Amino acid sequence: MDDFRLIEGKDTSLIERIRQGDYSAFQELFDNHYEDLVRYAGLRVPSQDVAQGLVQEVVVRIWERRATWNPKGALRAYLYAMVRNACIAYERKQRRRSRLFNAWVGWGNRLEDAPDNRYQVEEMNYAAQQAIEAMPSRRKEIYSLSRQYGLTYKEIAAMLGISTKTVEAQMGSALKFLRERLKPYL
Repeated sequence: MDDFRLIEGKDTSLIERIRQGDYSAFQELFDNHYEDLVRYAGLRVPSQDVAQGLVQEVVVRIWERRATWNPKGALRAYLYAMVRNACIAYERKQRRRSRLFNAWVGWGNRLEDAPDNRYQVEEMNYAAQQAIEAMPSRRKEIYSLSRQYGLTYKEIAAMLGISTKTVEAQMGSALKFLRERLKPYL
């Protein structure tokens, strides 16, 4: 029982130091938990890179919100819950992307199967290209880096000097825009 209180007290002290902006405390948190959290995330997501990115986002979010950060319960359990939630959000996002892509590809495949419909496939591709061109320049750039060049949101953010959240928001807007513009074809 005393060991639990000691650990709990140590966590409380670490949390308080982080809240006060002590970067060495933040580094201690990172060093003590990063590898285990990445292994845990790696069980839920498709690659080690994605797992590392999600854990880094969680840890950065803690630092960015340190002044108001107030985890309840054991710190370790709190960190695992945050990583689990980040993995769930990532999986949801991937399912949404996959559904849109499959609907688009499926529609195109159905049309291509019928010889008379090749014109419709070309028309849809043209409409998609026109919709992409009609996007604001920054959104179009982000969309292109993601979809045409396969960069991750984190890579795009680093390349453009913006936050990952900005990339996510721009991609969400781009996909919504495309869905609206391509509705007649889907």
